Amino acid sequence: TVLFAAHRYPYDVTGRTVAVIGQGSAGMFWTWWCKRAGAARVIVGDRSPTRLAASTGFGSDVRVDVRVDDLTEVVMDLTDGEGADFVVEAVGRREALLQSVRMCRAEGRVFWFGLPDTTEPVPIDFAQFLHRKLTAVTTYGAQGEPGLASFRRALEHVRRGDVDVRPLLSHVVPVEEIDRAFELADTCEDGVLKVSVAF
Repeated sequence: TVLFAAHRYPYDVTGRTVAVIGQGSAGMFWTWWCKRAGAARVIVGDRSPTRLAASTGFGSDVRVDVRVDDLTEVVMDLTDGEGADFVVEAVGRREALLQSVRMCRAEGRVFWFGLPDTTEPVPIDFAQFLHRKLTAVTTYGAQGEPGLASFRRALEHVRRGDVDVRPLLSHVVPVEEIDRAFELADTCEDGVLKVSVAF
């Protein structure tokens, strides 16, 4: 899904500062993709120390535990008040959506990628969005892509060893305990990255 999105809305991050809100698997793959594409610095934020630690292997340069520190303040401090050139919102929560606009520099790009946690409308600070001349994009539907091109590219990256996905699999649960697997995945307690069901 990340490769599909990055291909559909390309943005040159070479030498730029990137901020990724959320380090679930989507956020980590955005971190990996941006670093691989030449980003000078990738700043990430998450609530889980386990996810933040794992994001190191995916290319994060600065990791922010958002339970302790404000990610927007860290991004602004590290960019002399300018903001990140490219901001990826990979959480889908209202507060993260609003935060993505605040931490993006003038004429930067925001990618709203997280699945919404509500069907209710979410207001944004449009005055700030307008005055900063931001561009925002979003997409989904990689599974409907002809020939599953992005899926095939992702598998090729894994096959070649460009990215090691093994650290993401934190729990393997037998199918007889599938309820427990869903509970683990839903709660995202610290230590949970990805949960697989074994048959």
